[in-house]
Amino acid sequence: MSSSSSVARNLIAGLSLVAQVTARLALDSSSNVAVYWGQNSINVASGPNAQQRLVDYCANTNIDVIPLAFLYEMTTGAGGEPVINFANQANDCQIFAGTNLLDCPTIGADITTCQQ
Repeated sequence: MSSSSSVARNLIAGLSLVAQVTARLALDSSSNVAVYWGQNSINVASGPNAQQRLVDYCANTNIDVIPLAFLYEMTTGAGGEPVINFANQANDCQIFAGTNLLDCPTIGADITTCQQ
């Protein structure tokens, strides 16, 4: 298994955990609040209406679950790796060498914080 394949799998596994870790999520409830995060759907790059860091949404006690988006290519990226896009939140991301896979330290730190 290549190093980039391991990184990609670990990243995807980490991203998928965010939706599972919050203690507020009650699977048997019909009143959970889910906030879709990752694509800046309002298309505003900055200011109060722009998509904020993930950690800002995790701190909001009115939100129960945060699905992360956007994995838009499963195996068609460089080297067969997945391709993700986090819109304006990817501004400080780098690309793992030999792939198109984003390395996003701020998002990674926010996931860690959200999981606590």
